[in-house]
Amino acid sequence: MDDKIIVQRNMEDENTAVSAPAGSYQIFEQAIKSGDESLIDFLLNKIPLEVIPDLIKSMQPLMINVFLRTFTYYIQLKPQSLSKALPWIEECIDQWQTDIMASSVSQKKVAELQHVLRQRTQQIGLFVEVDSLSTFVAHEKEGAGIGLPINDLEAQTLMEE
Repeated sequence: MDDKIIVQRNMEDENTAVSAPAGSYQIFEQAIKSGDESLIDFLLNKIPLEVIPDLIKSMQPLMINVFLRTFTYYIQLKPQSLSKALPWIEECIDQWQTDIMASSVSQKKVAELQHVLRQRTQQIGLFVEVDSLSTFVAHEKEGAGIGLPINDLEAQTLMEE
């Protein structure tokens, strides 16, 4: 199993970013879903800390829940592993906070768009009402209407009665 997760690092340059290779997420996901102690040991002992953010960021929200449940169970069995599991858990929390902030920003934008849509709908409704009223008045002026008053004085008299 050790040869399946390989961390690529440029030995000449210590500052080179370390990232998880292409197939490592599938292996990581299988290890988490299985809950196998030896696989969890492998993750905690063999995966460099620099790779953790890449692996966590590639996880779906449901997988983060499975991951935390698996690690919680593992830590209960082996409390001495807490120090090694802590960076993983902290990264999950950071990822959740990022997702929550992104979600709240999205919800705010959706609410703003809904508000603008309501305003536009009301404006269109007013425009349609004014247009209908204008058409009705024009129709009345031509004498083709049903005989309702069309000037202000007659309209006011009708309202008073």
